[in-house]
Amino acid sequence: MTTLFLGALSGLQLTIFTVIYFLLLIYIIYSIFKREKGIDLVSWVLFVILAPIIGPILYLLKVSFSVKNISE
Repeated sequence: MTTLFLGALSGLQLTIFTVIYFLLLIYIIYSIFKREKGIDLVSWVLFVILAPIIGPILYLLKVSFSVKNISE
């Protein structure tokens, strides 16, 4: 199922996901400085730190699955 989802993403869809991601990232940073306190602030900070790492991991998974499908 993950292979089908990652393989189905085209360049335009990846661009749209990237734009949405950066808009959400800007909103999160705004929320951190304006409204969030306590554990909510900690969870948002962890998300901001981990989200840029998860994106490249998904991209590498997509590339590795597409290479395996071509070679078979």
